[in-house]
Amino acid sequence: MAGNMKWVRYGLREIASNGRRECMDYCRINVSEELGRYVALWLELGRYVATGQRACAVVA
Repeated sequence: MAGNMKWVRYGLREIASNGRRECMDYCRINVSEELGRYVALWLELGRYVATGQRACAVVA
């Protein structure tokens, strides 16, 4: 019986470990997507500012 209890405990620990790993992978994907959006927005804003500066330079 004790051998079965160890197996059950190990099984639950293994399930918890797999769940945690899947959660970390999912969170990593979400962070990557958010970071990608942030970088894209930052580059877009940088392009807008650069265009605005050129327009001011032409007017001045």
